[in-house]
Amino acid sequence: MLTLLEPSALWLLLTLPVIVLLYIVRERKRQREVSALFLWTEAKALARRRRRVSPTLLLLLQLLFAAFVAVALAQPRLNTAGAPPRVFVIDASASMAAREASGTRLAQAVGAAEVLLTDAGEVAVVRAGLGARVVQPPTGDHARARRTLADLEAADADAAVGEALSLARTLAPDGELHLFSDEPKPAGFPDVVTHPVGQDAPNVGISAFELAYGQLFVSVVGNVPYPQEVTLIVARGEEELRSTLLVPARGQANTSLPVASETGFYRARLEGMREDALSLDNEAFAGSRALSVALSGQAPALERLLRALPGITLSAQAEAEVTVSVGDSGRLPAGDAVLFAPLQARPAYSEIADWARSDPILRFADLTGVVVAPSSAPLPLPLERAEVLAQTADLTPVLLHWQDAGREVVYFRFHPSQTDLTRRPAFPIVLANTLEGFSREAQVPLGTALSSGRWLTQPGRSEVGGRSYTSAPLPAAESRLNGGVEAREPDRGTVDRGRTDGSSEATRDPSPWLVVGALVLLVAEWLFWSRGRIGPRFTRAANPR
Repeated sequence: MLTLLEPSALWLLLTLPVIVLLYIVRERKRQREVSALFLWTEAKALARRRRRVSPTLLLLLQLLFAAFVAVALAQPRLNTAGAPPRVFVIDASASMAAREASGTRLAQAVGAAEVLLTDAGEVAVVRAGLGARVVQPPTGDHARARRTLADLEAADADAAVGEALSLARTLAPDGELHLFSDEPKPAGFPDVVTHPVGQDAPNVGISAFELAYGQLFVSVVGNVPYPQEVTLIVARGEEELRSTLLVPARGQANTSLPVASETGFYRARLEGMREDALSLDNEAFAGSRALSVALSGQAPALERLLRALPGITLSAQAEAEVTVSVGDSGRLPAGDAVLFAPLQARPAYSEIADWARSDPILRFADLTGVVVAPSSAPLPLPLERAEVLAQTADLTPVLLHWQDAGREVVYFRFHPSQTDLTRRPAFPIVLANTLEGFSREAQVPLGTALSSGRWLTQPGRSEVGGRSYTSAPLPAAESRLNGGVEAREPDRGTVDRGRTDGSSEATRDPSPWLVVGALVLLVAEWLFWSRGRIGPRFTRAANPR
């Protein structure tokens, strides 16, 4: 199969009629003295009825030279192994769902991929979302590949394009890789043919939505080059709050709204946008539920603190969603748990030297100078699976966090009576943060795999295995639609990927032979022209009149 990397060079073939035209114009009438004109008049009339162009060897050489040069510049490739296998990597991030005059960006990508099916061999499709996923293994059934392309959906909070391209290489090591995306091609893939989609599309969207400390915090971003006024509506059941935001040109507007209760679920949505290309970022969800907690062990101060925390209800062990256990080194409770180590007979006190300040459990907590007596009792779960949140100077972990089999366990490796943390403001903050994490629905980005064959593709709430999840707002970069992509020609990369076997190349380049042929024709043309110009001069010099 013959393919052309630069088919636009074939426009040079239009020089062929120009050469013929110049050949006709160049012919000059030569004057001769004759004895009579009547024979020449009849010959002239006969010549007009015949061909106007009398081809010569010189004209033929010139036409062949121009044709060879045009075809060589078109960079022909002769595929001796038949139709090339192709792998299509389709960007499925949320920005690809942006709607433009020619349809969504994903629809543009699918249309461009379907064009490449016509002369392809086996075809595979890789979806580049939060992770790379093969949605169509290599197949020669092009109708099946078309159905796979038509079923694609763009919604993910990000696109792992580099991971997807690496996966595509493993599917067809000697095939062509084609990337369809509104983002630039990542570095390290020079052999990938890119097909950019998307242009500047105006959009406004919610990029942050969080409930904390009796306030709802909201951020709205826009990519339009002028300020835009939008209406923010926050609802919980019958309760509804409205606020008007002025989003700066290509900027971000932030606001906070006081709420009467920190429990319950809130839905935020935008209205009143003059222009909006993407609907996935017009809604956001946040909230927490009332949490039932069972206290195991004797700790009156801890019980008073739990009763004081908003959204917490003390209940019996069998009904509780979370267990707070003090000094029980026996069986690990079912479900989420907050554990305190047993009392030490001979405590050895140390100061906390380091802690994970950015972790949500330790948010706003200052552990400077906190003294604890680390327990020597066995840990409730293996240390290698734990996230260490705080440790002493000798690297002894004193606060650990596990996420194990769908539950969370936070372990204070000391007894409440053998630390001064319980007398500091940091203690209620740490405990409140911990329980808030249990009560708040987990926020997961769009595109997350919830269960086998199920992915979160729309903003909202989902429940899997008894746990509830809400979709996290899209990142600001997705709402800004990557700044828009100017229309441009595809980056063709290097499509002749190598060999199909160890002996012969799958793709041959005849361009060098065409260049050599053009040079030979050029030399032949010069020799023929020189013989026609010089030969008659010698003849006239040898036979003077």
